[in-house]
Amino acid sequence: MTDLQAPDGTKPSMGWIVLGVAIIGWALLADPLGIAGGAQGLGLRELAALVVGMALVSMQLWRGASAASASSCVIVWVWIGLLCGLADAGHWAILRTHDLLIVHQTHEFLWMIPTAYLVMFGALGAVCVIAARVVPHLVTLPVIVLVPTMIAAWSISRIYEWVDEYAGTALAAGVAVALGRAAAAHPERILKVARWSSAAITVVVLGVGGWTTVSKASDERAALAALPAAREGAPNVLLVVLDTVRADRFGFHGADPKRPTAPKMDAFSESAVIFDRAIATAPWTLTSHASIFTGRFPYEQNADWITALDNEHPTLAEVMGQDGYVTGGFVANLGYCAPEAGLSRGFAHYEDYATSATVAFCSTSLGREIIKKTLAPPYYTLLRNSAGEITDRFLRWQEQQSDRPFFAFLNYYDPHAIYIAPEPYDTKFGEPDPVLYAIQKRTSRWSDWTPEEAKIMVDAYDGCMAYMDAEIGRMLDELARRGVLDNTLVIITSDHGELLGEHNLQEHQNCLYDPLLHVPLVVRFPGVVPSGERIFKPVSLTDIPATILDVTGFQGNSPIPGHSLAPMWNGDPNSERSPAMSSVQPTIRQPAHWPSSQGAMSSLYVDDFHYIINWTTEKEELFNLREDPGELTNLIEAQPDQAAAMRAALKQARSR
Repeated sequence: MTDLQAPDGTKPSMGWIVLGVAIIGWALLADPLGIAGGAQGLGLRELAALVVGMALVSMQLWRGASAASASSCVIVWVWIGLLCGLADAGHWAILRTHDLLIVHQTHEFLWMIPTAYLVMFGALGAVCVIAARVVPHLVTLPVIVLVPTMIAAWSISRIYEWVDEYAGTALAAGVAVALGRAAAAHPERILKVARWSSAAITVVVLGVGGWTTVSKASDERAALAALPAAREGAPNVLLVVLDTVRADRFGFHGADPKRPTAPKMDAFSESAVIFDRAIATAPWTLTSHASIFTGRFPYEQNADWITALDNEHPTLAEVMGQDGYVTGGFVANLGYCAPEAGLSRGFAHYEDYATSATVAFCSTSLGREIIKKTLAPPYYTLLRNSAGEITDRFLRWQEQQSDRPFFAFLNYYDPHAIYIAPEPYDTKFGEPDPVLYAIQKRTSRWSDWTPEEAKIMVDAYDGCMAYMDAEIGRMLDELARRGVLDNTLVIITSDHGELLGEHNLQEHQNCLYDPLLHVPLVVRFPGVVPSGERIFKPVSLTDIPATILDVTGFQGNSPIPGHSLAPMWNGDPNSERSPAMSSVQPTIRQPAHWPSSQGAMSSLYVDDFHYIINWTTEKEELFNLREDPGELTNLIEAQPDQAAAMRAALKQARSR
């Protein structure tokens, strides 16, 4: 078969046209008429039917057009796929021109997205080769152009949430028909453009991929070469942040001994100082991590839901690097701990997204829509790095550090929704329900769950905790085997907790109640930090960087504010420390019943009391945590003097 054949001269079959129109009608009307039987909107089944229907009609209307050879099938599909990849990647590139905008994409998207589309469309092109051999008189070049164009244009339309799905589908169909007509009128020109532009785009994509890889390695070498000499005897520092971990999941905070969710960390804490009431500065990831890194409260920094941490304030990693430490970050939360969120500043080595087929597929609009419409767990659950991966990556890196002390930041993410633990931890506390995982985001009211469903959620959360604990235990054991652990200041904490039914809420970021703010804080350094001591005063995570610099013997004035917590374990429990203060801002599209949806909120812990205020509604809450750990009784009217004192203390703290 030649690349272009002469028209066969046969007439279109009205029967096939009617069938195609009927299929198109079903695809568009199935959901409105309630006969789709799938997810709301156009499901993959309806979309596939729409493409098939358009192909059947086009086969007949363009029956006399040039037939598609095997080579033209592959060339056209690859060409359309690459163009789609460029459009998809270009969208994110334009957004990235806003320096601090968080777009939740791997930093290698410029080459990974086009490559993923090339592979996906190339595979579909191979399928078309088979069809072209079976029914060559029907599989014409215009049809081969129309089908991938329809898929590509629809994929691009789904990038923009403000575009109605049916409107986007109609637009995609129009673009596909227009390009198909062009292929019917100018087949040789279309194929020539497809060949040359595909080759050019492929070369550019490969070049960008190579440049990205080389530049990353070059930047790391340059950062290491610029390090000053380390102080003799400077200890290593390991900062472990457990994403979304409640304090009450630890034995030293009262976890049920018959339900061991953190036995490894419980055992590790026996030789450490435990802060009984450590308070996160925010009930969500970015601003809380930013506080841990800069020593500043959320209202003192710029980071928010869509804005990355800027470079106005120095970070702990920058200061440690200036002190001669080799710095490495290993993060599992790719939503708010990836470099684009600003937390990688100061790290010579930083590992976040993997360079893998899964990451490439999930980076594309088409990949995300396929996952979404198959009712699988959301695509971001496929992107998270497991606890085992974080432990392995850190240990590989640490093994290469022999001539300098290291400062390592490890972010573990497994207890973050959606709670999916690997075997055997998925069944450690109860039987999992994969469908329930997939639809967990359907509600944020705990009362919408049946008791059986709620139990599954709690069991799944605890299973993820147990898996993460085992991997952290493996990491600590290996450091001990290497002879590194006892010369390492280890700090284990969490960025925030998780609601599991308290106040009829689930997950986090939605309020300032205690389960979201009370986090573990364990500090261990044999010979320097006493073993087995407990500190009962409320402390803020903003004091972590000052504590690290103090314990490691940092010389000179620290550019990071805050107070070292070391005096508290050295016999002065009333030493100066930062206020145990937290805050949260409303985010976009959040449920109206969330307390934070009514306006910005702040809270303050003083001794046994926890005070919360919504600055917009002026609603105030006051709880005595010793007498009322579940925060069920608001004392704002019953104890007006205490409320006034807390209100004044919060305003004074925020005005510092």
